[in-house]
Amino acid sequence: AARRGYELTGRARQVMASDFERFDWIVVMDRQNLRDLKPFDPGGGRWSKVWLLGEFCTRHDEEEVPDPYYG
Repeated sequence: AARRGYELTGRARQVMASDFERFDWIVVMDRQNLRDLKPFDPGGGRWSKVWLLGEFCTRHDEEEVPDPYYG
């Protein structure tokens, strides 16, 4: 990322229900991550904010990022 001019700062943390109000986008790696978010939005009214990371890729057809440990 740094070679391409991107600065990656911050820390990983668990998603909170307030994130659906705080952020415009919530990007997840795979469909299991999507399922894990369901309890935070039980009505499903804010799912337009949730995206699979692979949906932004232009060089392959996969929507999910392969699991580096188990996939």
